[in-house]
Amino acid sequence: MGNGFNKTKTAAYLRSAQARMNIHRSKKLARIAKMKDDIVKHLVAGNEINAKIWAETLITEEGMLPCYDVTSSYCDQLNGRLAYIEKFGAPDDMKMCFATLIHVAPKLDCEELMQVRKVCVGLLDP
Repeated sequence: MGNGFNKTKTAAYLRSAQARMNIHRSKKLARIAKMKDDIVKHLVAGNEINAKIWAETLITEEGMLPCYDVTSSYCDQLNGRLAYIEKFGAPDDMKMCFATLIHVAPKLDCEELMQVRKVCVGLLDP
């Protein structure tokens, strides 16, 4: 393709992004477990207000976990279609995949995913 699409580099970025996201997800799960322990400590100590504040933060953190799962699924989908994209260009049925990866990449703090984002932006541009 004339837009500079490189199947090999993109596949490497996707693999690295998924590995990095798994690390981030594991760290987030550990932080969530720690937060739950902290909430219990606040409740035992009678600090109900602090426990409520920590619980709100916990809910926000837990809400991010599905983002990693969805993003990983879209990375798998993109990885599976790289040969097709290299031959025929970006298929219309993958626009939502590209748009989602473009949107979520800055929010997940993953440099490899930012490289995938650049590829997706190039694929969406006419």
